[in-house]
Amino acid sequence: MKNDLNIRLKTPTDSTPRTLDVTDKEAMARYVSHLMQEAADLGIFSPTRPTKSDLGLRRKESQLRTDAADALSRLKAHIVQAAPADALDALEPYDLLHRIAYDSPADTVFTDPIVLNALDARIKGNQTVNEYTLYDAIGKRLEARAPRFMKRPLDWHLRQLDRWYREARAILDGAPIPPGLPPADLHRRRQILLRANLYAYEGTAAPTFKHRLSTELSSFMTNKR
Repeated sequence: MKNDLNIRLKTPTDSTPRTLDVTDKEAMARYVSHLMQEAADLGIFSPTRPTKSDLGLRRKESQLRTDAADALSRLKAHIVQAAPADALDALEPYDLLHRIAYDSPADTVFTDPIVLNALDARIKGNQTVNEYTLYDAIGKRLEARAPRFMKRPLDWHLRQLDRWYREARAILDGAPIPPGLPPADLHRRRQILLRANLYAYEGTAAPTFKHRLSTELSSFMTNKR
């Protein structure tokens, strides 16, 4: 099965095929980023993209879509057998590859169970499931008002936001940063709060709170107290 998860690649300077293991997250991220740049250069994502009369450009687009579809199928083979945390982490590159290959987002019939399985694992104590990746994935489905996400996923999502808000509010009011909390986590929580609708907590003062969050919390992260 291992060979089925390898993408054969060629570089402009070396025609000898080499392989990329789709389970290598960093390598896959670089590869998908490369394909995304190629897609942007070809105008694939432009709503007003011109009709390509140039045969060379049509061939490039066709090859790009073929490469993306190949990577997509191999990544899907990895996702269906991966641990919950790894499957969840693979959903973002999977969605991007799907958009390149087929001009549409990934099918939620496939992706929703991956997110829900990761949520179940996290609730049961699996700390390898990234809570921020999970929060964002659930948030996207809540925005789409997906019925399967309107009970337990919604409850978990709200509880996370509530916990991070109260933590940030306490820090801004003078409490110490929780011991053992990595700066990267504090940064991710701040990003989430800056994007969130905090009217239920701060009312019309929400913009003021977010300004403090953006400026003062940055200072606290640099000079831990």
